[in-house]
Amino acid sequence: MNIMRWQSATRRLTACTALSLVLAGCSIAPNPTLGHWEGPKLLSSSSIEAWNFRGEPAKRIRSPHYMIYTTIVDAEVTALLPQVMEGALAQYKKVAPVASPTDAPMECYVFANRMEWEAFTRANTGDEAPIYLQIRRGGYAKGDKFVAYYIGRYATASVAPRWASSGPGTCLYEPPSWNRSRATGLSTGTTFAS
Repeated sequence: MNIMRWQSATRRLTACTALSLVLAGCSIAPNPTLGHWEGPKLLSSSSIEAWNFRGEPAKRIRSPHYMIYTTIVDAEVTALLPQVMEGALAQYKKVAPVASPTDAPMECYVFANRMEWEAFTRANTGDEAPIYLQIRRGGYAKGDKFVAYYIGRYATASVAPRWASSGPGTCLYEPPSWNRSRATGLSTGTTFAS
């Protein structure tokens, strides 16, 4: 009989311990301090106009520093693009002030899918097309043009400003994404020692 009481007490103790561990793990901890916001205080001005790509309706989004051509139909995403691009440029200029050699907005193409991106790339990169078509995700900048395709809301919002953050008139050459170690420096004309 004593063995049965001891086993029952052990089971209760184990159950209470497990329950207390679960409850302790479920307690609400305060949110960590994330620092202070240094991004744009106001939305950037932009306008949307009709455009077409291969005979299909699309949009041209004008902002102070970018002309964004897109086949993305999601209104929330198209509203996000100029804000992310202009915000990234403002932050970039704080770190590496660059006098843009042109007042013309940088041309950016953000396609809804990879098939559209491939068609544009084949038509606009000539003999270099096979190199650019090796890019598996994201985009590239060539001359003063940035070209990408939609890879999800957050990933696209991360990739687009990375390639176009140097702004119009400062993109000298961008290698494909598989050669990213030198990409950021090359987009601003900075060179790295080998």
